[in-house]
Amino acid sequence: MSNILDWIKSVIALNGGVMTGKTRLQKTFFFLESKGGKLGLDFDYHHYGPYSETLSAVLSFAGEDDITAREKKAGNAMPCFEFSVQGDHQAKNVGALSSGKVREILKTLADFSSWELELAATIHYFQEAEMSLEEAVEETKQRKTVKASPERLVKARELLSKLQLL
Repeated sequence: MSNILDWIKSVIALNGGVMTGKTRLQKTFFFLESKGGKLGLDFDYHHYGPYSETLSAVLSFAGEDDITAREKKAGNAMPCFEFSVQGDHQAKNVGALSSGKVREILKTLADFSSWELELAATIHYFQEAEMSLEEAVEETKQRKTVKASPERLVKARELLSKLQLL
């Protein structure tokens, strides 16, 4: 558990000290694992796409160890959590990924909305389950009819291309 907690702290620190949303955090770790992180996290399909119960469990204890989770609400939007690292946390490697590689991935992810991350992660999850790209996109569209607009699906594919996961 301590490795995962250290990795969460490092990812938040490398993301400028803040990360907004549990979905973004989950998808970030899914992509880090997909990019060779060797984190040992298992991801199963849930309502918001690939989800690690282990990551969620560790995150629930994070408030006790230099991570602040603050509920944030903007206008009529659903509330979400903003995670921040307390103190002077020195970012380290995240699994098998150097801090520089993690920073590069985070920079790519920052250009996309949480919904686009969710769609891209879901498409990639189905591809890892031996579906073709087109089958994975169709499965994602069926499961996420409201979120899977043509524009968001284009952005999701763009993200997967930038991450070299297509």
